[in-house]
Amino acid sequence: MASLLAALNEIEPAPCDVCEKKLLCRNERLACMTFATYVNYGHPSVPTAHIESRKRKKKASALRDDIPSRAMYKRIFKSESFE
Repeated sequence: MASLLAALNEIEPAPCDVCEKKLLCRNERLACMTFATYVNYGHPSVPTAHIESRKRKKKASALRDDIPSRAMYKRIFKSESFE
């Protein structure tokens, strides 16, 4: 139990805490790539292994990653039932 509490204390605040789209995403069930990275790794920065592959993406595609979408939300919250 102590190791779980220690791990929880090391998790950084969600990127949504300072995002202007926080309420929109919450109300409309949207999520962005920054939030997905946070969910997967416990912090919003992209791991080094993924940086090179992201550099190869077209600029428009990279920008599209941080636009909240229902599709990204569904990828993150697969076990929820959707209306």
